[in-house]
Amino acid sequence: MSKPERQASYDLRLIEAMGWQAVPTFIDRLAPSGRWRNNVYDALNPQRDDQRLGSFKVIANQRYWGDFAVGVGGKSAVGLWWYLTTGQTLPSSRAEYADIAKKFAEYLAIPPTCQVSQYRVKVANTPPPKKEVFNPDVPDSILRRTPMYHPELGEPSEIYWYTRSYLVYRFDATPDRKKEFRPVHWSATEKRWKFGDPSGYLLPLYKINHLQPSQKIIFCEGEKAAEAASQYFPTGLCTTTAHGSKSPYRSDFEKVRGHEVLIWPDNDLPGWLYACDVAELCKQAGANSIKIVYWECRDVPEKWDLADALASRLAKEELIKSAKVFNWN
Repeated sequence: MSKPERQASYDLRLIEAMGWQAVPTFIDRLAPSGRWRNNVYDALNPQRDDQRLGSFKVIANQRYWGDFAVGVGGKSAVGLWWYLTTGQTLPSSRAEYADIAKKFAEYLAIPPTCQVSQYRVKVANTPPPKKEVFNPDVPDSILRRTPMYHPELGEPSEIYWYTRSYLVYRFDATPDRKKEFRPVHWSATEKRWKFGDPSGYLLPLYKINHLQPSQKIIFCEGEKAAEAASQYFPTGLCTTTAHGSKSPYRSDFEKVRGHEVLIWPDNDLPGWLYACDVAELCKQAGANSIKIVYWECRDVPEKWDLADALASRLAKEELIKSAKVFNWN
């Protein structure tokens, strides 16, 4: 006798956590004609003929929303989405709530198998373990002896120098393989360059050793986007974390202390979640101010980033017009 097919299970805590992080990516679509002021979004309620702002608010940093004209609201991101799409509040039945939460998860494209224990939303409440940042001294003569080829992937398309001792090789996609990255570090004990990350160290941020006092820091998702950002913001330090959006907590954020931080992620939900993780890590490190930029223009394709904007020859003035700023502080 065959076993009954196991239904996909969602972690409701994860849906709520991701939902609140994703609010700025969907709130102005469901409640248009609104505006952000610091962490508060004031909007006309789409469920009735509102004439002016004020009665419907989303207070992002407190994770609270309310329709004060009729006295409903709460701290559930699922409830916010359900109210804006149907005009109804969440039912008291947990089973019915779970069904609605699954619909919300599908709206956000959250995989059914994704669990809180696997996902990086834990970063917000879990400071990274204290480790020494990897930054050994490398003699000038050694810098010219980095590997020219990877044994399996061949010659890299680009080489990104994070520091004198830590690099990332980019290998563009081919008909036989997808785009890949390989880190390279200087092993002071073995006196040679090695592929892979150094064991037991926090990784440096991209070009962080070039940071000047009072210089603004611009975070992007990936080295290519950071390089494009430097064309738009030449006075700032444009950086990223190693391994992209997968593990920002493996990087050392100590040097952002006292600096203004602007985060410009990719135009998709993973990009927004990465921005939230980086923002929280910058907050823990003591950044002066933290702002996240997200694309406002509906014509911007999904997954777009600053490298795409630069390739499209989008002027800085048009770039600024196409985006909104969310104040993480």
